Amino acid sequence: MRVGWDGRAGEVFTSTDPLSSKKDFFLRDRRLEYSKMTTVWGQVLPDDGPGGERDIGFYVFAGAAGIFAGWADVKVGDLLFTALLVLAPCMLLGVMRPAKPWRWVAIVGVSVPVVELAAYLVVTQKPYRWQLYESFLAFFPGIAGAYGGALMRRAIGNISSGN
Repeated sequence: MRVGWDGRAGEVFTSTDPLSSKKDFFLRDRRLEYSKMTTVWGQVLPDDGPGGERDIGFYVFAGAAGIFAGWADVKVGDLLFTALLVLAPCMLLGVMRPAKPWRWVAIVGVSVPVVELAAYLVVTQKPYRWQLYESFLAFFPGIAGAYGGALMRRAIGNISSGN
């Protein structure tokens, strides 16, 4: 039996670096990970939805729902009604697209103060200053709706899959 370098001379892998096999392992995993990415001209494309569809229609719906909620807040002036008009679309969007529910809160919730500010600057019917400040409270029912809808979607998915 040969000992030392002579004993390892017939092996395929001979290295003095004890971590080289681990490095090859991690590089191989990274190459597999990169091979799964979709690229165009060296850039990574944005992710599609679960069925391959884009989210542009959902963004348009969220913007329209936020503008409508802001308009209703200017015309009616009831914060609870505005909260309901923010809660419902955020919950619906949270159920339909549960991946990042904060985006629905951001779009619908930001639209209400923006419409209030536009009404204050442009329209002859001026809302009170406190009405403009209270429109920022529309974020709270939006947060509850979007995250509640996403949680409901995950719960329904777990129940229907049998987990």
